[in-house]
Amino acid sequence: ESGNLTAALRRAVENRRGDVALALTAALGRWWRWRGRAREGLDWFARVRDLGDADEPSTPRVRSLLAEGLLLEKVGAYDRADRAFERALDHATRLGDAGLVAAARTDQATVAWRRGDLRAASALLAQAAARYRELGRDAALAGTLNNLGNVARDAGDLADAHARYDEALRLAERLGHVWEVANVRNNKAIAHAYARDLEAARGEFERALALQRSIDDRPGVSKSLTNLGNVHLDTDQSDRARELYGEALELCEEIGDREGAAHLYVNLSLIHISEPTRPY
Repeated sequence: ESGNLTAALRRAVENRRGDVALALTAALGRWWRWRGRAREGLDWFARVRDLGDADEPSTPRVRSLLAEGLLLEKVGAYDRADRAFERALDHATRLGDAGLVAAARTDQATVAWRRGDLRAASALLAQAAARYRELGRDAALAGTLNNLGNVARDAGDLADAHARYDEALRLAERLGHVWEVANVRNNKAIAHAYARDLEAARGEFERALALQRSIDDRPGVSKSLTNLGNVHLDTDQSDRARELYGEALELCEEIGDREGAAHLYVNLSLIHISEPTRPY
């Protein structure tokens, strides 16, 4: 549906229908992010930003600001991402929407995490998780607990990371949220890899991959194939790593994930460098 949504967005911008354009950019934000089209998305956000009263809070504007901030984070523009999230937080607070306030804090934590400020990221995520518990929003809570696990993992506290992941898994499985279950399992696998337990990592990556295939989550499938390839490469199984990277690369090219494809070309080149007499 991305083509239809983009066409609708173009018409909304041309007709200066601010709320419609804002809602459409929010809807397309995840697609731009996952398909490696952050620059394209940011061009659209620039066109939409000043439609209507930019200082008048509205739910579509908050959601659009959050989506824009995540794209800015994706391209490493952390200061601009922070400003987008701060505006979203201000508007959500003025609207009195506790759920959007928690979403803004969660996204602010993403930038803090990318910057390596794990203490700030943990504090923001803890605030968001507490609010989601109060609101009974278990799907959002599962995602936030997963992020808390990532922060704990990167801080070196693997026991706490797994505790967060396991709570997120229980929630996501109870809800039947297959995408989130796969995402959490992928992150648990990375935590196992940090501990050099590559067999446990392989098992979790394979579970995540099976779930992603079951819902045709092609960006997720390409990510899990890449991660499995990394495990095989680390265990001196370069032929299998090459196969997995190759399948992931085909998917990335099929869905237009240029960033993912670039990473895979780097991974394949590492195999080629280690085996200079063999083509890849």
